[in-house]
Amino acid sequence: LEALGSAHEFLRDGDEDAIDPVRPLLADPDPQVRAAAAGTLGAVKAAAAPLEPELIVLMRDPDAAVRAAATRTVDGMQ
Repeated sequence: LEALGSAHEFLRDGDEDAIDPVRPLLADPDPQVRAAAAGTLGAVKAAAAPLEPELIVLMRDPDAAVRAAATRTVDGMQ
C-alpha cells in the first residue's frame, strides 16, 4: 500500500506515467491492495483508460470493496 501512496501523489500531480506501476497491483492477492489500486486510478480518470480491461475484470472481483472501487473508476472515465 505504500507504493500506492507514492503513485497517488504522482497521479494527483498529473504524471500519467505513474499508472504503469499500478497495473500489477490490480492483480495483487490482497483485496485491500486491489481496491486501493483501482481507487487510486480514479484520480486520473481518462488517463487510466489503458487499464480499463483490468478494471472491468475487477468489477467482477469476489471482494465487494474491489468491485466498488473498480466500478467508480470506470464510471469516472466516461
